[in-house]
Amino acid sequence: PGDPGSAANGGDLGWIRRDGSMVKPFEDAAFATAEGAVSDPVRSQFGWHVLYVREVRAGRQAAFEDVRDTLVREVLQAERERAFNDMVGAFVDHVYRNPTELASAAKEANLEVQTAGPFARGEAEGIIAAPAVQRAAFSESLVQDGTASDPIEIDQDRSVVIRVTSHEPARAMTVAEARD
Repeated sequence: PGDPGSAANGGDLGWIRRDGSMVKPFEDAAFATAEGAVSDPVRSQFGWHVLYVREVRAGRQAAFEDVRDTLVREVLQAERERAFNDMVGAFVDHVYRNPTELASAAKEANLEVQTAGPFARGEAEGIIAAPAVQRAAFSESLVQDGTASDPIEIDQDRSVVIRVTSHEPARAMTVAEARD
């Protein structure tokens, strides 16, 4: 069937490094196969692979001063991600201690609880319109239990936790409601 990650490029993975970014059997086979050769079949937890090593390029060492700015950016980004993940983790721990309300967890994290609705499935605006939030808002478990959701990732540095406070099942409108 092919590799879904590289299918758009005809199976070409581009340059790979011996750095553990590929599963070990795959990486071992890639670096044991000569340039221009095809590997024996290799099995990993993702299935069977046959590799064609088109080109081999020796690694090179860069001078620290040449990569200093890049390293600083990477370290700062990693620190921001770690701080964000720590904050989300602490918030979620607090929510799990009292899953039927968000106010105390929000206060602890210096966040504001926002209220949305009522809204119909597919008719919300803003963050509530995000497909993952819609799925959670109308999920049977949140509708029935009144507990908070797991964190829902909106983008790389933004997540939300929702709680359905009331739900009205879908129904046909009355003539009076439909008249306007």
